[in-house]
Amino acid sequence: MLFYLNDVRTMKFALPTGLFLSALTSAAIWSIDTRVDAGTEPDSGANPSVDPLFSKGLLDVTRFGAGPDDDVDDTVAIQQAMDSARDKGLVAYFPGGVYLISETLRAVQQVTFDDAKGRWTQNRRAANALTGVAIGKRPTLKLTEGARGFDDPKAPKPLVWIWSQSKNLGRRGSLRPEDEQPNISFNQVFKGIDIDLRGAGHAGAVGIRHAGSQGSTLEDVTIWAEGAFAGVYNPPGQGGGVYKLTVNGGRYGVWADHEARYPVLAGIALINQDDSAVFWKGQSNLTLAGFLIDKSKAGSVIEQQPGQRSHTRALTLVDGVIRGNGGLAVDNRNGRNLYIKDVYVSGSMYAVESRGKPAIARDGSVLKIKEYSYTAQGSKAIAAGQIQDAGFESVLVDAAPAVPSAEVLIERHLWGRSFPSFEDSDAISIADFGARGDDDVDDTLAIKSAVAKHPKVFIPKGTFVVSDTIRLGPESHLFGVAKHLSIIRCSSGWKGAPGNPVISTQDDAGAMTTLSFLMIERPANLPSVPLIEWRAGRKSVVRDVVGGRSDHPSRGDPRNAESKAFGTFAIRGNGGGRWYGLAAEWNRMSPDTGVAGYRHLTIEGTREPLAMYGLNIERGLSDPQMEIRNASNVAIFYLKGETAAGDAPKAGVMAINNSINIAVFGYSGNAHPWKSSVIRVAGSSDVVLANILPVRPEGMFDTVSVQEQANTLVINGIFPVALVRIGQQQLSF
Repeated sequence: MLFYLNDVRTMKFALPTGLFLSALTSAAIWSIDTRVDAGTEPDSGANPSVDPLFSKGLLDVTRFGAGPDDDVDDTVAIQQAMDSARDKGLVAYFPGGVYLISETLRAVQQVTFDDAKGRWTQNRRAANALTGVAIGKRPTLKLTEGARGFDDPKAPKPLVWIWSQSKNLGRRGSLRPEDEQPNISFNQVFKGIDIDLRGAGHAGAVGIRHAGSQGSTLEDVTIWAEGAFAGVYNPPGQGGGVYKLTVNGGRYGVWADHEARYPVLAGIALINQDDSAVFWKGQSNLTLAGFLIDKSKAGSVIEQQPGQRSHTRALTLVDGVIRGNGGLAVDNRNGRNLYIKDVYVSGSMYAVESRGKPAIARDGSVLKIKEYSYTAQGSKAIAAGQIQDAGFESVLVDAAPAVPSAEVLIERHLWGRSFPSFEDSDAISIADFGARGDDDVDDTLAIKSAVAKHPKVFIPKGTFVVSDTIRLGPESHLFGVAKHLSIIRCSSGWKGAPGNPVISTQDDAGAMTTLSFLMIERPANLPSVPLIEWRAGRKSVVRDVVGGRSDHPSRGDPRNAESKAFGTFAIRGNGGGRWYGLAAEWNRMSPDTGVAGYRHLTIEGTREPLAMYGLNIERGLSDPQMEIRNASNVAIFYLKGETAAGDAPKAGVMAINNSINIAVFGYSGNAHPWKSSVIRVAGSSDVVLANILPVRPEGMFDTVSVQEQANTLVINGIFPVALVRIGQQQLSF
């Protein structure tokens, strides 16, 4: 076991595990790195002949001595397994059963000093991924009785802390998770693992702290937090998010401050919290979509806290059920931007109250909030064909005969069926067809053969080169082990015509196609090769996919250099479905985005319902960076966007042109387009934009511009926008 002082001097101790763990407290000056010394790691953890999971890209934590369903502390063994998995570029894999944990498990993404570049760097592809068995008994991390440091609610302490070291001066390379830099915590995943905090002396315990950025997710997790502080502390957001989460008990279900990175939570249930189900004091927007909040104790259910600037915080609630007993369902008496749509409130409580406005109540019956919006000080809104000032409140409520099934609302925002896994008996690996994954040999034929013959096709760890489009059928499921480990790379000798994508689907409204847990790359200077062209309909799913740009330049085919590109991702024809955590390595891709007609994302012509969660579109040179045109039935549950660094002109984020029934439920980001708008709407009807919050308001750009027939309304960039409503947008999926 290695110990590190804060000045990174090292000392070694040989203490019994129990004594070592009991001596730790959250206030201790020691930071811990449990990397195993060379030569001590179990051979079976790195030998594919002993552990077949290794060749797939996984490392079984039980190979390090962790044993579920016994009375032995598993903390040290699991920490060693997690660190080894990260260092070897593997997923830490948890078989089913209960693991006893007595100290915080720390999944740290490391930074290093690059001598050649003369600066601190971080590899977003060297991430932590923790995942549980997909079939059979689920894995559970259980906080042990008597574990030290979890008893103080004034100093909450997580059972799992996923974080990135800092590159900032004064904290560079610190081993203390308290010095984390959340905005560079990339592609870090916690999936399919439950957490149990129940027990005496756990009043300060938190299930997981995971303030991640692009690609970081928390998925398919149940947390039992009775007697603890919170289930989740600072959830991840843009290009990632939180999906399929249940928190039972705790003072708070979700507690989040300014370190939370543009959080979106979809398909969640927060049950019987003592204080508030959601405590929000971040510096952006928080979006909940498809949720159940059930609170038997008196008091407000959702709290939106004050901050230094009233316009920097917002809350967006869509498609949910709130059951309570006294107090407020949504407490907005601090007067922040608030948007609510299709939320049912039941119980003897007020529904919502915002600063300076009377509380909305329907005591003893069910109230449906069809739409509610409040505009904070320093913000503006567009409604009823004109610009509205701070204090504007729009209320559309009605009595409902009964509360709808919360389970139906939750499932409406999830993938809706058992997701394919390499553990499925009917799943096959492309390695079985000869794919090498060594970033050298062309694997196109192997992948095409696998897709043609089997519905479930697994991409193990590796970089698999393709020189032509991989076309997915209506029953195809193409999936990897993790988005930073399973990579499909477009060959520098691309054989397809300009505009042909790396991945495409059949144009089929009824297709069940899924694409998940992958990175897809194209060569440098070849922007006319799109990564995905999606034409599968409302039943399809894209989950945890990252776009990338390889360091291998193209061979300079002039057709590609001169052609008009439609960009990195395109949804066309019958394209639709649910998309979760779509992102890309935009910094690396930015040099290629100035080609005429380029868009990071194009949604064109489709009428199939399309829902996108935690969408991250940024740092492109085209204006706009994404476009919805001649389309309908699109809902985006949180969009985060920035503009590329450098001289003007700087690009806006989104344009909505000639489209119908479009919604953006929350936007934040450091986008400051030069004499343009972050979001612009033209020739479109039934549009809602809720809580559009530039991170750095200034007067050189506009937050939104809306052209409706002959009337154009513009809100300058110094004003966040609580609401833009044109007609009546309806969820259609």
